[in-house]
Amino acid sequence: MSFSFLKTLFLFLSLLLLHACQPKVTAPAGRLLSGPMPGYSSHREVEIVLQAENSRSASITFHPEKDLANTRTIHLEAPPATPIGHQLYHFRPTLLIPGTTYVYNVSLDNTPLLPGETLRFQTIADWQFRAGPPDFRFITGSCNYLNDQPFDRPGKPYGQGIHILEHMAASGADFMLWLGDNVYYRPAEYSSASGMWYRYHKDFSAPEMQPLLRAMHHYAIWDDHDYGPNDSNRSFIHKRAALEVFKAHWGNPGYGEENNPGIYTNTIWSDCAFFLLDGRTYRDHPALDAKDHPGKSIFGPEQMDWLKQSLITQSKATFKFIVMGGQFLHDHNFESFKEYPEERKELLDFIAKHRISGVIFISGDRHFTELTKMPRPGDYPLYDLTSSPINSGIASIILKGGETNPFRVEGTLVTTQNYCSLEVSGQKEERKVTMRSFDKENNLRWTHEIYARDLVSKAAK
Repeated sequence: MSFSFLKTLFLFLSLLLLHACQPKVTAPAGRLLSGPMPGYSSHREVEIVLQAENSRSASITFHPEKDLANTRTIHLEAPPATPIGHQLYHFRPTLLIPGTTYVYNVSLDNTPLLPGETLRFQTIADWQFRAGPPDFRFITGSCNYLNDQPFDRPGKPYGQGIHILEHMAASGADFMLWLGDNVYYRPAEYSSASGMWYRYHKDFSAPEMQPLLRAMHHYAIWDDHDYGPNDSNRSFIHKRAALEVFKAHWGNPGYGEENNPGIYTNTIWSDCAFFLLDGRTYRDHPALDAKDHPGKSIFGPEQMDWLKQSLITQSKATFKFIVMGGQFLHDHNFESFKEYPEERKELLDFIAKHRISGVIFISGDRHFTELTKMPRPGDYPLYDLTSSPINSGIASIILKGGETNPFRVEGTLVTTQNYCSLEVSGQKEERKVTMRSFDKENNLRWTHEIYARDLVSKAAK
């Protein structure tokens, strides 16, 4: 063996040893921006959404609250970055146990997050043929404006405080139902897809939003300000991008139909059905002459047909909550259904003709809260709970006494920032929904009970 060979071998081994002794450089873990937020819940599956940046992977580890032995983990590689560089993970734990609370934790790049914080999600109980329907509670609201000075209008900030979000997070509700204007696109944002991505990222990652996003499940619809410009309709040129942004951040169970894109969907919770409607994608401009446009509508024929068939399909649900951005029963001067009388009559006639019991409308948008009760000769009255705003400004017309509602339930007008809580409870024959409004200081403003037995259709076939 030559001296030259030994010298070369010695040099090679020395380099290997030097390399092995070098400290390993590990890329820093990604950063959690928002969530994790439980989205829809079903009997055996849920969705959990979180937003991160600069991550390579994420995972959730979960188990039934009282059964640590059945721990499972879902690992996801980083999805493609959004147009502004962030990542949105959608976890869907499957084959879960119905009616069970799960505890879970989250990691980014194998680094545990939120130490000391207990995160939970729950599944829907499989109660039919076994027991009475479980009681549950949800909160609801609209018009959530978080100030962002560089893009806000000059003058007094439109956002009126954020402490109400803390009260909502601490409410103990099973889920939150967002009624639209959940974020507010500014004029500099709805003119481009990247601007819309920015607004959702900015508001969802606000520290004040995190306790609420983590505290319960969430369902959402949109209205004009989180769809496009003020009073926007089907002509909005970025509506496909708006849908993409919406789907990326929320965890709804569905989004429209294959041949009819949108955000409308439905879900169940206990013995109740929820029909979440899209009042923007197919909305015609209210100024159109109905004589020249006989099909003038807010929802469009395909969505309306879907709603009708869904109502029949869920006919045995105790309460059927029809959820939309704007008020349905009350005529007013701000994007009112009085501009779409044929479509409103079509739905009301359908509910009567098919004897659909237990219908309650839930709406937002108006920047005040009220409960509307519209009598129907020969049938049960219809209710529309309008819950608004969470923390944006109050409608000046209502503050000045310039609008009246002849069907308003006395004592239910709230002209400050607020949210509503709805509790469904009671034995099967005595089910009721208890509505409550809480202001921004968490003071109870009013309570109203509606019994299912008083919403049984009496319409003649």
